[in-house]
Amino acid sequence: MKKNLFYYLFAVICSVALFTSCSDDDEDTTWQQIPEITNDNVTLKLNNTTLVGATATLDIINGENAKVTLINAIYGHASVPVNVIMEKKNDTSYNFSGTTDLEAARMEVSNSPLKITVSGTVDTTGKMTIDVATSGWAAVSGVYANDSLAITFDGKSHNNGSDYAVTLIAKENGSAATLVFKKIINVALNVEADVTLDNGKISGTVEPKLGYIITINGSVDNNGKLTLNLVSSGYGTIDASYSAKGNAITYNGKELTSGSVSIKVLSEKAAQVTLNGMLVGSRTAVIEEAVITKEEGKEVYALSGEMKNNDYTVVFKGTVGEDRKLTAEVTYKVIGDIVGKWNLMKTSENMAAPIFKFATNKGSVTLPESLLAIIPDDMKPMFPATMKDAQLTQVIQYLLANYAVYLQSIEFAENGRVIATYIDMPKDVNGDGKIDAQDAVDTTPKTFALLQYYMKDGQLYLAFDLSELMSMMPTYESRGWDPSGILTEGIPVNYQIAGNTLSVYLVTDVVVGLAGFANEMLPIIGMMLPEEMKPQFKVIETIFSAIVEGIIPEVKELEVGLMFTK
Repeated sequence: MKKNLFYYLFAVICSVALFTSCSDDDEDTTWQQIPEITNDNVTLKLNNTTLVGATATLDIINGENAKVTLINAIYGHASVPVNVIMEKKNDTSYNFSGTTDLEAARMEVSNSPLKITVSGTVDTTGKMTIDVATSGWAAVSGVYANDSLAITFDGKSHNNGSDYAVTLIAKENGSAATLVFKKIINVALNVEADVTLDNGKISGTVEPKLGYIITINGSVDNNGKLTLNLVSSGYGTIDASYSAKGNAITYNGKELTSGSVSIKVLSEKAAQVTLNGMLVGSRTAVIEEAVITKEEGKEVYALSGEMKNNDYTVVFKGTVGEDRKLTAEVTYKVIGDIVGKWNLMKTSENMAAPIFKFATNKGSVTLPESLLAIIPDDMKPMFPATMKDAQLTQVIQYLLANYAVYLQSIEFAENGRVIATYIDMPKDVNGDGKIDAQDAVDTTPKTFALLQYYMKDGQLYLAFDLSELMSMMPTYESRGWDPSGILTEGIPVNYQIAGNTLSVYLVTDVVVGLAGFANEMLPIIGMMLPEEMKPQFKVIETIFSAIVEGIIPEVKELEVGLMFTK
């Protein structure tokens, strides 16, 4: 009996062991062959769009359960864990799927969830493909740039690169959003706008700077596309710099091709207007409180203002049209006793009244042979090889008194122009060695108006209106005055007004500097002259060269000028 019982128990134990062995043989262990997933083997799409920089990890619990962690895939969340159910697809791969709910990207503005659905495939080679779908109003939150962003600004396509990305943050249960523009061209950086959000449609306004209104309309969808149309308006839109080349700006009635007007809006009714590169002498005029007037029903703004000091006034009138172009008139007027027409002062002998002071360190001057050689024969007795300072002074004063009489007058116009009126010197037209009735003498007054002037710190400055010479001007340093600024700052001229008498003269440092400057410039000018004029001009070059090299180094005092009367 006991023996039968032993065999019975032994048979039961063997049967249990046999069935247990068969069950172990049927258990799936393929999931254990899946290696650790690396970023290189992950293909991830969010709402059918491949995300740059996004990836995922997979932690397998068993053949039926796992956890997928999304990394940099959901805006506002560095990582998102999703529990998934695994289902064997074939001998080497598994399908998986799962969902999770998240708070909105900015939890402080809403408590509505964002639903994330994950589905994908993983195989025993370690390759994983994941499709992520978002739903709920917060699904549109994210950063949009490049292919996911389309912007027009005032009717023109706006840059949509990463430097101009737009961040959208949905809030208030999807009825509103905040747009953060990384950069709006020519407007501002990091512009934040609160807009309404209605079934993907966007609308709103923002004022990124004083008086500058941007109206925003557009749409966003769950496929990752943000489309925006921006339109600017308001008085702040005139806050800009306007180049003379791209706008219609006149200065004392002359259309400008250089310079600019800068407008800085102070309020709805006032602006600061700065005039750059218009006033001679590198001066900048600033009109502090120009009045702004808007044309009713249009984005057209008129500006007017005036600047005044002891030396001049500037009046500005302009209009910025709907095309954002400036049309402006700038009127410049000089203030002071010097304004007006001054006739050349003459002596009782009908000669000019020159100003000429001259002194050398040695008290005498030895004239260079090259200079003596070109002096006309009838004038050579006046110029011995060596001359005392007083003797040379007397000769030069005599020559100035005789030849300056052909300059009739100088007008310092209130618009800043210098107008010199003169007549031609008599010439021996028939070549008989004398000037008489047989020679045709043109006494028609002519004008020279290529100079401008301005007053600064009690000094009169004359400046050439020949900007084309700027590129040819050499650098030259003199004693106390650098002539390299002739075309920008002008020539400093001393002047004195006593009653109706005006004395205008150049002091030593300026004369010395001008002589050196002329010596450098004359060869350049000579190259541009017609062939028939070059021989005569060569004589002038020779004279200047002899003066600069032979006399100027010894000069201690040298003042040259003329006297005029009203």
